[in-house]
Amino acid sequence: MKDIVLITGASGTLAKVVAKKLEVDGFEVLFYSSNINIVNDKNIFYWDIGNGVFDEYPLRKCSHIVHLSGYGVINKWTQENKKKMYISRVDAANILFDYCKDKNINIKTFISASAIGYYGFDSIGTKVESDVPANDWLSRLAVDWEKSATAFEKINSRVIKLRISLIFTKSSGFLKPIILSMKFGVAPILGKRSQSFEWIHLDDLSSFILFSLKNKNISGAYNLATESKTNQEEFLNIIKNKYFKYSLLLKIPTFVLTLLLGQRIKIVTSDIAVSVKKLMSTGFKFQYPNVDIAIDKEFKDKK
Repeated sequence: MKDIVLITGASGTLAKVVAKKLEVDGFEVLFYSSNINIVNDKNIFYWDIGNGVFDEYPLRKCSHIVHLSGYGVINKWTQENKKKMYISRVDAANILFDYCKDKNINIKTFISASAIGYYGFDSIGTKVESDVPANDWLSRLAVDWEKSATAFEKINSRVIKLRISLIFTKSSGFLKPIILSMKFGVAPILGKRSQSFEWIHLDDLSSFILFSLKNKNISGAYNLATESKTNQEEFLNIIKNKYFKYSLLLKIPTFVLTLLLGQRIKIVTSDIAVSVKKLMSTGFKFQYPNVDIAIDKEFKDKK
């Protein structure tokens, strides 16, 4: 009998790729989604965390949970949107835990997304998983996000918290607007040219989720980024020199970014650097360990 994995956030790019890998590996996958238009009550089930509404069926059936839901932090930081960001991450995990605890459901593994924003926008030095969090808004969100995951240890679940860096894929996220801009001749530098640029390819991230699900020695927090380190200018130059030779590196003035992003400017100008020694110690192997290989993969897929 197949182990059943419940994934939250069915519409997300990461959730879709993780699901495919799990199914190929022999798992059955069920989803929660807040998008009523894709709910089919077969493998995609509805939940509305803000109102405490969820279909109980997938929780009664699953053995593992991969919690990937989350209203995007790149959306405007209004009080209403911050509330959505919190509810979709923290309250969602709390509702899952409370139900499993009350119904004595045996969840073998609880894997939760988190972010390297845990360490704070003004972090200094290379951060390891045991470092203390900062106290800015996004860091506090990550802390509560991880606490809601850790709660599953009370029902003897193995808990894995993924502190994810920028996800490298042309289909969504940070890379899509960069490529579009380069097509029009501009490679935009946001913030300092020398600031750390931590990233991981979508396929490697999803592969690690599968890897950690199958390897029972993996638990706790992990920084998810490539071992090959680079800064923003080097990152952009590699892509430019390979595929957009005639585009120009152009530093976007801080006041322009502030006008466009407001407080969210901190996301694109932070200088967070992370160690991946703990990740590498698991024996996990990157398929896309550097920018050259990763960007070639994206353009190959485009053909």
